[in-house]
Amino acid sequence: MSALEALSIEVGTGSGDITAKEVDAEEIEMGTGSGDVTLDLWQMARGKCEIGTGSGDIELTVAGGVSADVHAETSGGTIVVELPGAAYTKQDKDEVRLTVGSGDARVELGTGSGDIHIRG
Repeated sequence: MSALEALSIEVGTGSGDITAKEVDAEEIEMGTGSGDVTLDLWQMARGKCEIGTGSGDIELTVAGGVSADVHAETSGGTIVVELPGAAYTKQDKDEVRLTVGSGDARVELGTGSGDIHIRG
């Protein structure tokens, strides 16, 4: 999927990858039981984004139009953040909390067995 603009986006799969590019939405829910999730978030100034996978990696790219509190957690992987200007409130191997902009929206990222990569 690419160039998505909507109030709400919900995508799920039992086994397979999810990729969404150029997303602008207030409510985003993406999940897969077994697979990777890749999201390019272009705009998000309020609302919530929840991304989860039981077994797979999560890759989130955050553009300049995003203002959010971000919480990322993995049980069996690592978290890598390459996001200039992010303000960290917690930074461990398996859990990160940070704020982008003024933190108006909420972004939750979780994987049971996989890595999380957040970039700007």
